Amino acid sequence: MKTGDAEKANKAESVASGLAAAGGAALLVAALAALAVGECVNAAAARKMAKAAVDGYEEVRRRLDSSARARHDFQKHMAVLQKMLSDGQTERAAAYLDALSDSVGQQTDMVYTGNYMIDLILNGRLTAARRSGVRIDVTASSVPQTLAVSDDALSALLCNAIDNAAAASQAGGGGGGWIAIELRGRGQMLYIGISNSCPPAAFRGKPGKKGYGKRIMQEIVERYHGVMEEEHRGESYRLSLLLPVYAQGK
Repeated sequence: MKTGDAEKANKAESVASGLAAAGGAALLVAALAALAVGECVNAAAARKMAKAAVDGYEEVRRRLDSSARARHDFQKHMAVLQKMLSDGQTERAAAYLDALSDSVGQQTDMVYTGNYMIDLILNGRLTAARRSGVRIDVTASSVPQTLAVSDDALSALLCNAIDNAAAASQAGGGGGGWIAIELRGRGQMLYIGISNSCPPAAFRGKPGKKGYGKRIMQEIVERYHGVMEEEHRGESYRLSLLLPVYAQGK
């Protein structure tokens, strides 16, 4: 197993542990609290947030279990490799090592931005799209660990955005869809750019009107004095968000 792949596997397992132990529970509790006291945008958004928590929790647990099994088998793999090399079967050993590396690679597509809530939401919502053949690319830099936006509002915002992107990228069938997400800290703001393929078959509401999900997103962004912009070019679509890291006045 290559050193770089081993480090990725260890990092993925660490991320999964942290998300499952802290992020999943926190997001689910926040969703239930929002339903109880009416602090969420609406009940539908709170239910979506709770589903995101469950989806994210189950996904990171699945990956954690898979990684744990791989680590348990590590000694067996090393024994097989040592036997092959001692018998002079270098080509066979190289092929075996490549297979192990591919296995590790399948476990290390966990999204890690440094923000537990964002990680939990992204890992939960992107899983279904990835399994449907949608190509996913996520880049992140200088992402703050906390935001001024509450957990329930952040969940409603990102869940709607990612669900829209996933639906549009798969519109018309035939595969080839993609989603690219960029997160970058900019001083006291966090920039989130979500781009996706958008073939002619993609439906984004009637001309001049925004869907219910879009209205919820706009309300959240305005409530926290952020910025939301949309750009549709050819067969691609981009949603840009600017969210405050600190509450206004701090």
